[in-house]
Amino acid sequence: PPHHRESKILRAMQTTPIPSSLLAPLVPSVHQAPGIRHFLALTTLGLVLASGGNAARADETTNASDDPPVQTVPRDGRMGSDRFVRGESTRLKGGHAVAWAILSRSGKIEEVGVTISLGVFRTEHEPGDGPLDAIASLEFPRVVREATYFNHCQVHWNPHGHASPPSQPERYAVPHFDVHFYSVPEAVVWAIPALPPPLPDVPADLLPAGWQQAGPSEPEMGRHSSPDSIADGPFAADMIAGFLPSGRTMHFIEPMFTPEFLARAEDFTMPVPRPQRFGRTMLYPETFSAEYDSKLNAYHFVFRQFGIVE
Repeated sequence: PPHHRESKILRAMQTTPIPSSLLAPLVPSVHQAPGIRHFLALTTLGLVLASGGNAARADETTNASDDPPVQTVPRDGRMGSDRFVRGESTRLKGGHAVAWAILSRSGKIEEVGVTISLGVFRTEHEPGDGPLDAIASLEFPRVVREATYFNHCQVHWNPHGHASPPSQPERYAVPHFDVHFYSVPEAVVWAIPALPPPLPDVPADLLPAGWQQAGPSEPEMGRHSSPDSIADGPFAADMIAGFLPSGRTMHFIEPMFTPEFLARAEDFTMPVPRPQRFGRTMLYPETFSAEYDSKLNAYHFVFRQFGIVE
């Protein structure tokens, strides 16, 4: 079957080390992680294209000590210093998307990210088949799902915008993209109901400092909370936090952007919402950045600086 064939192709790439003679010419500096992300993301996206554009999941690894050989990242001048682990990938109208992580040689999670072609953000899309018409739903590698906040990500195209904070009711009523980084499996997202107010307040220790109370529950998504600091005026890019209907779990982080903002093809950062308490012990990031890769003509959306939270 086609899916079986694609899985074999991806497994072969996962278990075959890339010789340094091939890798070195493609990475301009051994100290630049974006160079290796470009090469490895391009390799994965090329496989997706070659397989006919269908989504495919690579073999996953659980830790640094017992998984098969994978591509290596020459970050400090020594082959094998860091390792790139793929999650799911897919072909979209206008380009491709791939979920991934970078682990240190000792198995420490250094980066978790998604790479999406810029062409995807320059294209209008038909409703997808994911929760609430998501055009893509990509699971992160197993090591990410088991150790960190992140389970999978979804990409949404909103041609007519969507609901906005009560303080700025028209802010998000413009065409834009949402990238939801979920902490729960897709099956849980599918089951989230639409619920109008009144709903329970998010407890103070579960609501990030400086963020508004969550609103109504959107079907197959949840409740949204915006930072108090969002500026008045036209929307270009904002970071949102999401909660389950009970208000007791922050189950997604959501950077949102207009196509015009992303078309600038520039790097930018956004704040990561951080409650005082999460309700479970895991790794959680301090920073989020969007890094434009001119060679790949794509954005790397990257979380870094992971620490233990409870």
